[in-house]
Amino acid sequence: MPLYFAPEQWTVSVNYNLSLDEMIAAGNFRTVDRNYSAATFPIKGDGINSLVIRLLRIETRKDDTTTQEVLDSMKSNVVRPATLEELLAFASIVPPVRMTRRVFALGTTWCDPDGLVYLPECNFSTPRRLHLCPIRREPWWSAIDDCFACVPL
Repeated sequence: MPLYFAPEQWTVSVNYNLSLDEMIAAGNFRTVDRNYSAATFPIKGDGINSLVIRLLRIETRKDDTTTQEVLDSMKSNVVRPATLEELLAFASIVPPVRMTRRVFALGTTWCDPDGLVYLPECNFSTPRRLHLCPIRREPWWSAIDDCFACVPL
């Protein structure tokens, strides 16, 4: 399987007492998709939770890596997909020049009124952006700089 864990791991504190707007502001994003709102992404959790974030990366350009393969790799490595709240906590501690890749949170999805399903995506290139990435068809994970935020179980 063309997936592996990056050697780094980060300890983050997820503050569920913050609003979504406050979590987004802490990530220092230049642009934010207009669909990020408390109505579409209500905060799920209470208090402050400390956890470790690891990044599962695509090793080589392979045009047939499916979302299910990514999830299976997470399961076999005893991690789960990060949520939007966890991804935003991660974004708040990663220095702007440290990373240039896209990081996805498979633990949170949003379905628009037309039925398209989206994943949260932090794009750490310059300028830093918070997007929603549509999942339109399988397979489609192929960019070698794509990463999936994971939390050890």
